[in-house]
Amino acid sequence: MNAFRSKNQSGTMALLGCVVGIATIWLIVLPATANLPIVRSHLEFLESHRVNAAAMFYTELEPKDSFPPTR
Repeated sequence: MNAFRSKNQSGTMALLGCVVGIATIWLIVLPATANLPIVRSHLEFLESHRVNAAAMFYTELEPKDSFPPTR
């Protein structure tokens, strides 16, 4: 019984470690990269050419006149 508990506890700790790692990348590392000069210039280029970087597929539609404000 004790071996099962320790195996279960190590699995829980591994899952917790993965969640913390993914959250750190998603909430700290990725937003910080958006402020790097090379990334910032690329984002400004996309905005100036009215390209929606969040779009998954581009179609033959005319460009939108305005986009929702970004943070």
